[in-house]
Amino acid sequence: MIWITGMLYLPCALSQNAGDILRFSQHYAGGTARSLSMGGAFGALGGDMSSMSLNPAGIAIYRGAEFSFTPAMTFTSSDSRFVPNKTSFTESNARFNITNIGYVSTWTRHSEKGLQSVNFGMAYNRLKEFSYNAYVYTNVSSSMLNDFAWTANTGGWNDWYEQLAYDVFAIDDDPDYNDAYRNNLIADGDPFAEHPMKRTFGARGGIGEYDLSLGLNFDNKLYWGATMGIQSLWYEEFFTHSETIDKILNDFEFQSDYTTRGLGINLKTGLIYRPFNLLRLGVAIHTPTRYRLRSELTTDINAYYNQAPDISKPNTYYYTASSDIAEKKFKLVSPWRYNAGIAVVLGTVGLFSFDAEYVDYTHSELLPNADLHEENNLTKILYKSTINLKAGTEFRVGHVSLRGGVAHYASPYSSEYYERNEGLEKQGTLSISGGIGFRIQDFYVDVAYVHTIYPESYYDMYRDPDNPGYPNPSVNAPWISSQVQSTSRRIAVTLGFKF
Repeated sequence: MIWITGMLYLPCALSQNAGDILRFSQHYAGGTARSLSMGGAFGALGGDMSSMSLNPAGIAIYRGAEFSFTPAMTFTSSDSRFVPNKTSFTESNARFNITNIGYVSTWTRHSEKGLQSVNFGMAYNRLKEFSYNAYVYTNVSSSMLNDFAWTANTGGWNDWYEQLAYDVFAIDDDPDYNDAYRNNLIADGDPFAEHPMKRTFGARGGIGEYDLSLGLNFDNKLYWGATMGIQSLWYEEFFTHSETIDKILNDFEFQSDYTTRGLGINLKTGLIYRPFNLLRLGVAIHTPTRYRLRSELTTDINAYYNQAPDISKPNTYYYTASSDIAEKKFKLVSPWRYNAGIAVVLGTVGLFSFDAEYVDYTHSELLPNADLHEENNLTKILYKSTINLKAGTEFRVGHVSLRGGVAHYASPYSSEYYERNEGLEKQGTLSISGGIGFRIQDFYVDVAYVHTIYPESYYDMYRDPDNPGYPNPSVNAPWISSQVQSTSRRIAVTLGFKF
């Protein structure tokens, strides 16, 4: 789950960055259990509620009205490895959500040639999950407090980080230099001895799309469709950082919560052509999603002392401080998306389906560009275009259908990104899926299982400067980081009714 890179300091001043573009533009297969179990390879198939978010021509395949509902459980496991000493930790979590709910109605002309039917569809499809928890718990000889002092001394003072540390005496004025700060809480000025540090971190939320679709069926050979999609986005990342120093300062705990919410709108159009019953060809184009977003940041800190730090309050050993809510509004424009698919339909026996999706993440931007042009320029350096591949199959035995699928989402990062993040492999996201369906008369139930392996990513916690104070604070301070590898397992069940 690559979006977690640099979690702490990218949002610390509530500034948007190139990571937001990828985080909110990269989608994975979602929708119904049938679509999930076949890797999302429905660009040429249609006849499924997920088609509205993929190739809206798919709703023109319907011959009658239909309603479907898909609840799902997602289980995520994250393995984090503390980079300095390679200590490993594993954490898991589970979340329930609705991946699809939709309805399609059909108006049939009963004509021998030309327009055969007009279909209308409304659906909600889940496009992405933000869901993971991780932690590291180890001994360190560095400290987040030295980072605060270094940041303050290099002109990076921030009310949501350094100010809180200052308010609880975790950093203080340097008596030897004007307008300088130091961490003066270690007895006799000794550097930090090795001490316990724990960081828990994670994210939650998702991107869902509400679709309004129109589909036209011409001669049962050519199908056209269009969708207006309204995307709802909620993303929250959080962490709790604690250290037990057992000196003048016994221990402290710092917490941060950063959220982004908003709506976006896009248009999609597509075609499916059936030259003969065995073969279907599909193409679709998605316009960029134009988001209006709002971010909020809150932080707080608690500090416990063995020796009172404020001589005016000799009996006060506990201090706490909380920030105001920082808010910022911004816009994000995601890239164009181009889909092409081919499907081989073996009558009532089964089918094979293959999809390819082209996305160029360099053609994305944050707005207003006058304020965020550096971030937009960085997007063109760190990202590249990708081709995502999906394949699925289905075999029917009576009322039962057996399904399988695979999807590979290529890495969106350029070689420049990997040069900046040595140690990360150039790998994409891989999903392997399977499922079973049961249909009888006007009712069906489908079950899907999807196993997804995300690429490794760096989670940057705090900087470790050699000299956090004056004179001459170190210019380049390396990060104390963890490498995180996440996997998810999703189980989805679709209940469908035909009318």
